[in-house]
Amino acid sequence: MIDIARRVGMTAPALYWYFRSKEAILVAFLEHTIADLIQFVRSLVHSSDPRERLWEFMHAYVLWQLQQQELSAAYERIHALGHLRNSLPDKQRRRVTALEREFYGFFRDLVAHANGGALRPGEVASITFGLIGMVEHLISWFRPTGRLSVRQIATQYANLAVAMATAAGDKPGVARAGKRATTKAKA
Repeated sequence: MIDIARRVGMTAPALYWYFRSKEAILVAFLEHTIADLIQFVRSLVHSSDPRERLWEFMHAYVLWQLQQQELSAAYERIHALGHLRNSLPDKQRRRVTALEREFYGFFRDLVAHANGGALRPGEVASITFGLIGMVEHLISWFRPTGRLSVRQIATQYANLAVAMATAAGDKPGVARAGKRATTKAKA
């Protein structure tokens, strides 16, 4: 509480003028962070083409993640420490979960349609969660002084998202890859 108060330029007791409890601060942070992400991403998804929509979504998601590193890192720490989030009262936890599901649902629908609906539900879910994992861990390795800019990383990840969603529906390619792996294992 002292760190939060210091960061916003007030005393810890003064925070309670604005928030009833520590849990209220946590909920406000989580709701603000997820809502900001959703609003930012939605504002940059405009295309009517399903693959382009997925590309725009992933590009925007990466931009937000890297431009909002402090928010993203704090959210990730809270999410990793599940007990903090899970200790919230049911009503507050449901509000946060509803926002997370809204984001996931939007992303999942884009993945599902990127390949003309050729993916099975399990494939859609695993690709969507795989892509979320890729983006969520960007802040652990990305450095602004590195060789690639934020926009270059966003473009690269957007291309990967479309490639993953469209390649997964290519059933013959998957079977051939599996056969090759089996053949190599026998040799």
